[in-house]
Amino acid sequence: MSTVTIPEPPFVDPDHYEVVDGVRVELPPMGARETSIAGLLTVHLGYFALARRLGQVQPEMLFLIDARRNLQRRPDVSFVSADKWPIDRQAPTESAWALVPDLAVEVVSESNSGPAIQRKIREYFRAGVVQVWVVYPEEEQVFVYETRTRIRVVTRDDTLTGDPVVPGFALPLAEIFLAP
Repeated sequence: MSTVTIPEPPFVDPDHYEVVDGVRVELPPMGARETSIAGLLTVHLGYFALARRLGQVQPEMLFLIDARRNLQRRPDVSFVSADKWPIDRQAPTESAWALVPDLAVEVVSESNSGPAIQRKIREYFRAGVVQVWVVYPEEEQVFVYETRTRIRVVTRDDTLTGDPVVPGFALPLAEIFLAP
């Protein structure tokens, strides 16, 4: 009698989800490289914003960006300006912050599809996000969406800037796209 080994399903964190049109959607985990890039962006952007009292940078924060549609999105990294939420005030205790971030960052992994990323970009801008960064680790590029149709491409050899959302922020992309 032969034994058949059934592979384990990929791990899904039950607390890692978004709500799209009222339906809870479990999010697959990011790969190690994508997680590292999101972490480095959080550290660089967070330190800069905090030191200048510009606002708060959050990793993986769930935001209620459209209450009418019960749309809750979880950008990989986000920035909320001090104008929207005082820097010395903690985020609320609810599971989703009923606030629209000024900046939403998505780090693309194998589990993301082009249409899904475009839908998020559209929803972010419709909700009032000022700028969206889409990070492509494999290509070592960041697409900076100033609007849905005005896009600036920043490569590994360039510097990512945060103007006008995070004034003065500048990060050479080589600092997040580390050598393999």
